[in-house]
Amino acid sequence: MFGILLPLLCAAQDVSLSQLWTMPSLGNPAATATAEEDYRVGASYRNQWASVGSPFKTSSAMGEAKLLQKRAGYMGVGAFVRQDKAGASQFGVFEAFGQAAYHLRAGQKDYLSAGIGVGFRQRSIVTEGLKWDSQFNGVGHDPAIDSGESFGNQQSSSIDASLGVHWQHRKRQHYDIGYAAWHYFQDQGFLTDTRDPALLTHQLTFNWLQTYGPVDVTYSVSSMKQGGAFTAITGARAKYRIGSDSRYTTAKTSSAVTAGIFYRYRDAIIPAIGYEYERKIQLFISYDVVMSSLYDASARRGGWELSLIWSDFYADSRMRLR
Repeated sequence: MFGILLPLLCAAQDVSLSQLWTMPSLGNPAATATAEEDYRVGASYRNQWASVGSPFKTSSAMGEAKLLQKRAGYMGVGAFVRQDKAGASQFGVFEAFGQAAYHLRAGQKDYLSAGIGVGFRQRSIVTEGLKWDSQFNGVGHDPAIDSGESFGNQQSSSIDASLGVHWQHRKRQHYDIGYAAWHYFQDQGFLTDTRDPALLTHQLTFNWLQTYGPVDVTYSVSSMKQGGAFTAITGARAKYRIGSDSRYTTAKTSSAVTAGIFYRYRDAIIPAIGYEYERKIQLFISYDVVMSSLYDASARRGGWELSLIWSDFYADSRMRLR
């Protein structure tokens, strides 16, 4: 079942997160505020390839909420920031985006959504501390020797935009599918301006929920393509609810445990576990077990990822107990 829609080619890896289900709006603006709750805030941190030079570190934070909820649909608004630092040069990408989506009711529980994201992206690189061939003194590296390089610390900024669509189906079968395109208005330059636009990044996601007794299992696949670069992650996560929920009062609210396994094609196997406290606070931990050609160079060390999500409703219809 994990092989559903498994891509056949993977050529590169951009800023990558493994826990895609925690913040789906980071990949598709049309997925903003598609969760059952009225609002969500969350943060994640990823530390990758710690044994290969300097670790790759990615930090993200997001918030989203439902507005103008009517019988015909509702508006979802949100924002996220993300900071990525890679390698000894601390090559960095900072992003700050605002997003909005309209979710049109297309049935009793079905929604057809369209969204847009507009934001700011900054790239930077730090050259202090880098080692150059010209600094080799015959015995080893000598940082006191002038490198002779004219390339110094640099940074550049640009505007970026994304568009997306999303379909959520909740009848006999529970599934959702989404498509998004990123990097409208982006230049193709590394750190300098250029008239050539960057190639669009296309992202396709699919999630399918099946219930097996007391366990809900969500099968998922997400793929991204930009020019000749292609990457994808597929797998499943199971949720088992602990306790029960009171229907008319707040006397009881259940919690849940989650376990999953995912596969990033030609890159890593990713086990994940999580805990949800009383339908409000969710904590997830995952680890990338390297399976690529980087296996030996990384000393078999992949990447830790930690996510914390808080979600709730504007008002609980149940009677509050003192």
